[in-house]
This record gives sequence, structure tokens and C-alpha cells, in this order.
Amino acid sequence: MTSDSHKTGCADTGCGTHRVKDAVRATVQNLRDDPRAVAHAAGEKLREVVDSAREETQDIAEATERRIKEKPVQSSLIALGVGLVLGALLRRR
Repeated sequence: MTSDSHKTGCADTGCGTHRVKDAVRATVQNLRDDPRAVAHAAGEKLREVVDSAREETQDIAEATERRIKEKPVQSSLIALGVGLVLGALLRRR
């Protein structure tokens, strides 16, 4: 630690802490100034997440369908086995 770091307020992790505080203050100020813009940005981010999840789900469904077409007998036996196990588990209740 030099005397310069104390003058600038950067002792140890001071600079990082100040940057975080400044970022939080700016975010809070943005919320105060324009809550609609923040809500709009949050909505856009939510749409991106939903679209991404939809694409991933579609990819998984297509891969599953492709695998079922490639190996129909194996897929049928797996489905039968899963059905039997679930039936046995549900019957116990």
C-alpha cells in the first residue's frame, strides 16, 4: 500500500468497492428516473430466455424423435419398461 493509494481511496480493495457502489447507485438512479425502461429491459431479457428455452426444447424433441426413428424397437422396449416401472410404483400408493 502506497501513500498514493490512500490519497485516491484505493487502499486494498477500495477501488473495487467504490466501483460496485457507483454501479449500484447508477442502477438505483435508473430505476428512479425511468422505471418503464427498466421494466421494458427486464421484459426483453425474459423474452430472450423464453425463446432460448423454446429452441432448446425443440432441439431436444427433434433429437428424441430422430433417435426413435433410428431405433424403433429399442425405443418401444424402453417405453414399455418405463411404463411397467411407473405402473408398479403408482400401484403401491
